[in-house]
Order: sequence, then structure tokens, then C-alpha cells
Amino acid sequence: MTEETLFTKQRNGRYKPWGNVDHCTDVMKAGQYRLVYCPEDGHRRYYYDITPDTAPLMAAYAVAHYAMEEAILERAKYRSSTPELYSPEQQALIKEFQQKMADAGALMPSYWIDSTAYDIAKAGADALKAIAAFQNDGLSH
Repeated sequence: MTEETLFTKQRNGRYKPWGNVDHCTDVMKAGQYRLVYCPEDGHRRYYYDITPDTAPLMAAYAVAHYAMEEAILERAKYRSSTPELYSPEQQALIKEFQQKMADAGALMPSYWIDSTAYDIAKAGADALKAIAAFQNDGLSH
């Protein structure tokens, strides 16, 4: 095989992706829709089971979900309750500590339940979706 070979011909005459890329192939049925939202370079979120009628709502949901997740992550960082007591140098150290703790995954204490910012944002966005679905359902009757 050369590096240019992307498919190999099978005994049945069909072509199959070469190598171990079977899990990477996109398998959708005819008539299905999917929304792909890219909030950052190289970062994608996929939303399935949408229709042309629900696509605008789902697009707004994707944007709201990501924005809420980012806001929750920022707000969940440890911070001083009295920042005025610290010098500018100490405040810079606190900001560095916050970022290092966030990068290490230690944003807030978790004594019983560990919900990620993604989970919390999803719950909020799901609530918005439920309200919109209720309003749309109410209008259709």
C-alpha cells in the first residue's frame, strides 16, 4: 500500500476505507440532519436529530450552551472575597493560581457530586429548549 491509497477493493467489488478508519467514517441515513457548531478552532460539537424546522433553535441552543459553559467555568474559579486587601503583585499571583487550578481541573470543591461546567450549562440550555418546545407546541394547537 502506498500513502495515497485511501480505499481497497474488496472481494465483493465494493471499496472499503483502508486501514483502521472505519470508526471515523460518517454514517448517516438518508433524510437525517445534523448540526455542527465550531466554537473554537479545531473544536466541534455535533447535534443530532434535528430538522429544518428546529435547526434555528438548535443553532441558538449550541451558541447559548457554549457561552453558558464558558461563563460558568470563569465564575467557578476560586477567588478572594476581599480582593482589595491584596497588593497588585498579590492579585497577579492569585490570578495565576486561579488559572493553574482551572487548568488542573480543580475549579470548585466537590464534596458529594461532581458536575462539570458542561453538565451545568447543558442543564440550563436544556431548560431553554424545553421552554421553546413548550411555546412552539402551544402555538401549533
